[in-house]
Amino acid sequence: MIWGISTNELLCSVALIGMLVAVAIPNLVQVLSRVAQVEAFSLVGRNKLYWADVWANDGIRDVSESPAFALAEKGSYMDSAPNNRADGGMDMVFKSRFHRLEGGVLTIRPAISTSGSGAVIWVCGRAPAPRGFTARGQQSTNILDSELIHTCRGRP
Repeated sequence: MIWGISTNELLCSVALIGMLVAVAIPNLVQVLSRVAQVEAFSLVGRNKLYWADVWANDGIRDVSESPAFALAEKGSYMDSAPNNRADGGMDMVFKSRFHRLEGGVLTIRPAISTSGSGAVIWVCGRAPAPRGFTARGQQSTNILDSELIHTCRGRP
């Protein structure tokens, strides 16, 4: 007996804890995948401001080079800083950190208003551009829709 607990009670407690952990781990892995994507989306804020400034001053067009800066922050789940493209799109590559996104790419790209107002919004992953907007650049997301956060999923 340890602390007044019999061996059978101890074994039952360990088995119960083991079953709870076995049920919790898949949910934890799924949550970490979502957390990684939210982190990636938040890291591109500085790039969004850069493109909004370029397009406000020079008109909406591709520029000859991507932004002169690279984000210093890679984030906890990113393999590198976002890959900035001349069309304003950004590709984020995930590293393994207890989730299923290792080597996965998530693209965030601009969508320009078709009304000529110059409004710009950002489209994540395979999500379509909203009505009245046209997405620019190539979509390179290679993560399954079931692994993507809702706002980044393609529509059926």
